[in-house]
Amino acid sequence: HQECRNVPSSLSSIEANEMIILLIYIEGHSLGIKLAKLPEEK
Repeated sequence: HQECRNVPSSLSSIEANEMIILLIYIEGHSLGIKLAKLPEEK
């Protein structure tokens, strides 16, 4: 039964890591768009 309990916890940790990576990617992407627009405004 311990194996059954370990599976959900490992899956949840993987999902949490993917969410963090996704958030960092979105933040970095939006920041990249802002930096790309800066030269055009000048």
